[in-house]
Amino acid sequence: MNFAELSIKRPIFITCTVLIILVTGYLSLNKLGVDLFPNVTIPVVTVTVPYPGAAPNEIETLIAKPVEDELSTISGVKRIKSACSEGSGTVVVEFTLETDVKYAEQQVRDKVAAVKPKLPDDAKEPIIRRIDPADQPILILALQADLPEATLFDIASEEIKQNLLTAKDVGNITIYGGRKREIHVELDRSKLKAHMIPASVVSNRLASGGTNIPAGKVSKSDKELVYRTINEFQSPQEIRDTPISLFGNEVPVRIGQLGEVKDTMEDETSRAYFNGKKAIFLLVYKQSGANTVAVAQEVKKRVGELNKELAKRDGTPKLAMANDNSIMIDDNIYDVKETILIGIALTIVVVLLFLGSVRSTIITGLALPNSLLGAFILMAVAGFTVNVMTLLALSLAVGLLIDDAIVVRENIFRHREMGKTARQASIDGTKEVTLAVIATTMTVIAVFLPIAFVSGVVGQFLREFGLTVCFALLISLYDALTIAPMLSSYFGGKIAGHGHANHSSPTPEFSVESEGSKKKKGKSERTPLEEMAYSKIRGEQTRPGLLRRGLGMIGSFFGALEKGLDGILSIFNIFQSWLEDRYASVLKFTLKRPVLILSGAVLIFVASLALTKYIPKTFLPAQDNGKFQVTLDMPPGTSVEKMAKVAKEVYASMALHKEISVVAMFNTNRTTTMFVEMIPSKQRKMNTSEFKDLLRKELESFSYANPIVKDIDNVGGGQRPFTLVVSGQNGQAVENYAHKLFTRLRESKALLDVDTSYRAGAPEFRVVPDRNREVLLGVPGTVIGSELRTLVEGTTPAVYRENGVEYDIRVRLKEGQRDLKENFYNSFVPNFNNMMIPIQNVARAEETTGLATINRLNRNKSVEIYGDVNPEGPGMGGAMQEVTQITQSELPLPPGIRIGYTGQAENFKEMGTSMGIAMGLGVLFIYMVLASLYESFITPIAIMLVLPLALCGAFIALFLTQKSLDIFSMIGLIMLIGVATKNSILLVDFTNQLIQRGVEMREAIIEAGRERLRPILMTSFALIAGMLPIAIGLNEASKQRTSMGVAIIGGLISSTVLTLVVVPAAFSYIEKLNNFVRRNAPNPDA
Repeated sequence: MNFAELSIKRPIFITCTVLIILVTGYLSLNKLGVDLFPNVTIPVVTVTVPYPGAAPNEIETLIAKPVEDELSTISGVKRIKSACSEGSGTVVVEFTLETDVKYAEQQVRDKVAAVKPKLPDDAKEPIIRRIDPADQPILILALQADLPEATLFDIASEEIKQNLLTAKDVGNITIYGGRKREIHVELDRSKLKAHMIPASVVSNRLASGGTNIPAGKVSKSDKELVYRTINEFQSPQEIRDTPISLFGNEVPVRIGQLGEVKDTMEDETSRAYFNGKKAIFLLVYKQSGANTVAVAQEVKKRVGELNKELAKRDGTPKLAMANDNSIMIDDNIYDVKETILIGIALTIVVVLLFLGSVRSTIITGLALPNSLLGAFILMAVAGFTVNVMTLLALSLAVGLLIDDAIVVRENIFRHREMGKTARQASIDGTKEVTLAVIATTMTVIAVFLPIAFVSGVVGQFLREFGLTVCFALLISLYDALTIAPMLSSYFGGKIAGHGHANHSSPTPEFSVESEGSKKKKGKSERTPLEEMAYSKIRGEQTRPGLLRRGLGMIGSFFGALEKGLDGILSIFNIFQSWLEDRYASVLKFTLKRPVLILSGAVLIFVASLALTKYIPKTFLPAQDNGKFQVTLDMPPGTSVEKMAKVAKEVYASMALHKEISVVAMFNTNRTTTMFVEMIPSKQRKMNTSEFKDLLRKELESFSYANPIVKDIDNVGGGQRPFTLVVSGQNGQAVENYAHKLFTRLRESKALLDVDTSYRAGAPEFRVVPDRNREVLLGVPGTVIGSELRTLVEGTTPAVYRENGVEYDIRVRLKEGQRDLKENFYNSFVPNFNNMMIPIQNVARAEETTGLATINRLNRNKSVEIYGDVNPEGPGMGGAMQEVTQITQSELPLPPGIRIGYTGQAENFKEMGTSMGIAMGLGVLFIYMVLASLYESFITPIAIMLVLPLALCGAFIALFLTQKSLDIFSMIGLIMLIGVATKNSILLVDFTNQLIQRGVEMREAIIEAGRERLRPILMTSFALIAGMLPIAIGLNEASKQRTSMGVAIIGGLISSTVLTLVVVPAAFSYIEKLNNFVRRNAPNPDA
């Protein structure tokens, strides 16, 4: 008993399994997380070591190098990057994707603990974090109010942040902008000198006298008493009254006598502006794996509640939405869902035109909801999310899912035309194409399955895509072999008006007559379901539960609908008949001149390959989502005040454009980043790319601030799309070559806004101890550095607590006395006996220029060159090819200098290799599947001849539309490899069946072509219909993926047209080879 017989004999069982799949699929869909892209986990651990006051070169020598040397011994390390900046060193360790990031983090902690004794004593505790380079805040909230800055900061950090952190799946919230309250002990240089008290002594006194220390607990009888030393400062006045004891002085000197104690704010290191007004930003991050949209909705709900409470406060604080990344996710998800629905509708229209029956179309189309919802069950089991890639997989699968049902249903039609009953036609028709249906489905799965196991970032990106397609196809195969024959048997009416095996006549229409129909049927003419209905009317017993009622109404509805469409369907059926006749003539010509046909196909393929040179190439096309960034970069040494002034001028220039809706601006002492959001596309004339070009030209007047207009990267770890790294041992040689390459690439037409990570350092005033004088006067170099840091930068030895909130107490010289350059000869440092020694007695001063940041890669000096890909240029591939040409001819790499790529550029390079491997494995798997099913090593060759023909159509389509060869179009090419073989299988499989029945080869080819033309055209046009919404790009979000639809449609057109002539032309040669192999094969029975 085959699948068809089982489904016809057990309709209730089949119906229940379908209902179970539908219900479970719907429940699974509601439980799946929602995100923009699949969760690509890159194992990265960072080690940050703060070393206040240290210059970048000191950070490199004392921090970065020892840590790098220790971490490089860990297994699985892919690369180690370091950034050495003023007062801090960060080492970033990236592991191979196969590495368990939790294990890697523990390994890093162990190695840092081992190297810690080698680090400077006054370096702070290393901060070790496991991070996701692609982690972006899902929301940016802007808090504004007419309140003192410190008060507003407390509201943000102590109220709003703490409230939002309790929201479900919120991972972290960082605050940017604003200043926290801080208690400053501002010492007077002359008073310190008069009392001979070093600033470090004041700091140490506060550290020892401003901390609560638990003393323990004692159990006595039935009570337990806790002892605690309360030593925290209760008010600023207590700090002023704190005495400083200095070696037996009879009258203690108090802190208030050495300077002022001020209740003020911490130093300003950054500013934030929202639409031109000062603000505090709260950046909201979700927990790993959480549903982005759900988390954003929960946070926005909390924001609404908070705003109601804040409105009652003085100054009317208010939270506004500065950036909402969940909207982009919603738009993309909605767009793909819309694409799926439109694709389904267009596919069903195609099926209706070819089958000519509403009922048959519905029977065929039932495979779609079951397969789509069934895929969600397996997605939930696999831990996938609903994202652009998984939904895109389902949208691509729409045409594929109905293919198997089309083939089965069409063949049942053919058997009904032979005069068979609906039951027998369903059994025989399904059985005849079962092997072909399994073969076509398995070949597509054989193509998509390797995608799921491609290594690297690209592999993780595509894993969910490939497996989702496979999930849906497996369920569609089950539907085609069970539901389609079952429904065809029970709902298949008689064939009226068609002769026996008249395959050129209009497509048959199935009809179920109503109970009141005057037309009478014999029992043999009725379908099983009709017979049950008539039995019920006569009062006979029938199988319970099988649609006993309403059958007549359903039949009447289908009949009326089909009559309404009868005119259109008749015209299309006439066209089909004409097409079949013309195709028979084409086949006769093809079989007479097979060499000419095959030679022409080869020429078309070679010509299409030549076109790939002129197709733009990139990793991920830019999306017209109305969002981008503007960055400003001032010379080192620029103050926050100066940077803010320039940024306001730039903002004022940008604000003149009505296209701009929101600008969230982040200032530091020399850089500014603006997140710009435009008004909806329907309300503006320019797209994002055009507006950015306009803005670039306008901002040329601010060239001194180095303005750069760039896209927001969502998949490259926050890097610019094109990122090139120049590295080597000789730092000066690296900088020189990087500067030359950077200058050359700024002229490139493939790139926009090219910049470099190298920056000249800020002016430095260095104090260089004299080692001999240090020993002679008893002043160690570390004491000099520590004292000077306390005088200038200040230290935070203790905290002041008020209303449960801790505020730092900072000790340093008062403003106006911190300029070490002006006061060098008035500065003193303590020796071992705490005697104040003039600093010029133990050190000299010198002025120079340091480095702003020292970058390192794999223990070498490095400089990054980065930019955006010009959408009007040759793409990422063209930019990388240009770099290759430059480094091989114009600027040959000096000895010891290397270049490499990171971010999207690295992903693009990896994509070519990964996709090549996936395609190769797909072709190999297809061959093995076909060889196994047909028990022949030769027959698959005839079927697979169509593969290059599909690719040539895709290349031609991409060239004509100037769409890029990117990750989406590459997916389309891989899909074509599997889909293109489906038509060949239908043609070759039926030809072989006819030959086995004794039909002569030439006649078999012509007959198979006529019989299989309709299902081939149906499946191809159904796929094309499903791809049309993707190729057109209905909304802003979908335009990023149009290259996929274009490639698939182009490939389908070429493969369908050429399959119908090339495969028959080659079949005779291949069949002769097959016969030769069979005749000469060893006979085990001989």
